[in-house]
Amino acid sequence: MFTKSLLRTMKPTFNIQSKKIEVSIPISTPVKDLKNWKMLTKSSLFICLNRKVDIITIEPQKYSIGHEIGNCEKYSFGKSKYLINRGIVLSHELVELITDSEDFERGLLLIILSGSPTLVIEHLTQIDKSSVELIILDDDGRSLIWYNPSSESDVNAMRVFCEKITGGNLQFGGN
Repeated sequence: MFTKSLLRTMKPTFNIQSKKIEVSIPISTPVKDLKNWKMLTKSSLFICLNRKVDIITIEPQKYSIGHEIGNCEKYSFGKSKYLINRGIVLSHELVELITDSEDFERGLLLIILSGSPTLVIEHLTQIDKSSVELIILDDDGRSLIWYNPSSESDVNAMRVFCEKITGGNLQFGGN
């Protein structure tokens, strides 16, 4: 899966707290490792398989995957437009579709695991202070952030996943 030499060049950091899990790579990550970063983010999302989620697409385009997923409704708040897909089961195929999408790579797609999508939209600038459980790819696609994981088993599953891919040699970030 992920070799030690690959992890040395990619240099992911893991910040695991009770209210936020963040897996990041530095801006200096070589382009050749970005495909591996994508595999890492995809593998991380598999922890949430079979959960019922809502998906928000920010400023959707004609090609945005929110149009393909189903249970799609348009929503506006202020001057911004959104697509909300409600009650979607996070399947293996959907994880593939999400992680391959430009919306996700650009941080314009949020996976809401519990909480109100409209509340997230209305407080988008303060998402880190919210109690909604959600996952987003942020920081120009270099940080996978899981806000407010709802169970200790999710936090532990992510910790085990991070330890497994690093061979127990975790490099934890700040905060």
